[in-house]
Amino acid sequence: MVQMKICKKCGVEKSLADYHQNKMAKDGHLGNCKSCSAAYSREWLRRNRHRARENGRRWRRANPEKTLSLAKAHRHRERMRALRAYGSKCACCSEARLEFLVLDHPEGGGLADRKKHGMGRSFYTWLKKQGYPAGLRVLCHNCNMAMGLYGRCPHNSPGVPISKRSPITNHGRLRLEFDSRMGKTKPRTHPEAVRPQPDGAGIGIEPR
Repeated sequence: MVQMKICKKCGVEKSLADYHQNKMAKDGHLGNCKSCSAAYSREWLRRNRHRARENGRRWRRANPEKTLSLAKAHRHRERMRALRAYGSKCACCSEARLEFLVLDHPEGGGLADRKKHGMGRSFYTWLKKQGYPAGLRVLCHNCNMAMGLYGRCPHNSPGVPISKRSPITNHGRLRLEFDSRMGKTKPRTHPEAVRPQPDGAGIGIEPR
C-alpha cells in the first residue's frame, strides 16, 4: 500500500515518493513536497543570489577535490546526452562506442560556436537549453580528424591516396586565424597547402 502524506505548504495529499528524505523527521521525509521545496529554493535564490554565490565559492575552496569530481561527472553526463541526441554513432563509419565520438559541424561554424558559447561542459549545457538544435552531427575522432585535415574521410574514398585529397583544410584555416590573432606577420598554413608532395610523402605511405 502506498503511504500518503499531506504537504504542509500546498495542503495536497501526495505519496511519500513526492517528498525528499529527511532522517530527522519521524516518517523520514520533509514536511513540504518536492514541488513546494523547489519553488521555495528558487525564490530564496532570487532574493539571496549574492549570498548563494558566496556560499558556493566558500564550499568549492574548502572542497577542491569534490568540486573537480562533480564537475567531471556533470560534463560526462551532458556529453553523453548530446551524443545520444545527435545519433549516438559516427555518421561516417557507424562507430558507436561513446568514448570515441565527438560532435562535428558539417557546414562549418564550430569555431564561432566555441567563441560564443564556450567549450566542453558550457557548450553541452547550451545545446541542452536550446533543445539540441540542428546543424551538428556525431563523428568518431578518426573520421573527424581526417575530414578536418584532408577534406574527406578514407571511409568515403577507398583507394585514393591521402596526399591527393583537398589540401586546403579546416586545420589550415584555424592555424591562419590563430596566428593572425597572435599578431604574426607571416602566419603559417598547413604544409600541404603550400608545397606539393609525392603520393604519400610525409604521412607514413611509401612514395610510388
